[in-house]
Amino acid sequence: MRCALSLKLSGEEGRAVLAKVTGHLDKASRISRSMVHVLMLRHIQERLWNRKYTADMESILDLDMLTTAFVVTYVRLHLGGAASGFERNDLPERLRDRHDEILTMRNERFAHDDPATSLITDMTEIQYVDGVYELHSSLSLRYQFGGSPDWKDLIDAIEAILAARSEKLISKMTVASGVEWRMATQPE
Repeated sequence: MRCALSLKLSGEEGRAVLAKVTGHLDKASRISRSMVHVLMLRHIQERLWNRKYTADMESILDLDMLTTAFVVTYVRLHLGGAASGFERNDLPERLRDRHDEILTMRNERFAHDDPATSLITDMTEIQYVDGVYELHSSLSLRYQFGGSPDWKDLIDAIEAILAARSEKLISKMTVASGVEWRMATQPE
């Protein structure tokens, strides 16, 4: 992991403080990276939710693209590892089925080329036209326009999990170093 630090501390005193929290800084960096994924998820979910869909191929492809981006980013965040991911049981119980659906979508549809319930292709007909055999196939897609209404709640829950983890880490850093630490807030 790469962690770029800009230090504005006085020499020996600053190095002494950092020495006491070195082990915590890597965790802080992972939490920070996870929060970027949460920001991405929120953006994708809002794009899905606010997009005006029409019955044409462009809308279908946009829906597929945004859903793929959401699922891949969600699973990347979930599988992020210690201090950067989250466990299924960390989520509120009412959202765990939605979590499972996202993992199933990832496994069946996006990560592998398994026949998935959300994408079904089939050769439906063979026609003989003007001395040429034509294969006709069909495509059946199953999506929910706007994504699942629970996706926003999932993002909120993950953000709360990471915020609590961050607060706990900052508290440990304060105790370990004897000086106050806090996460800087980002302008909106």
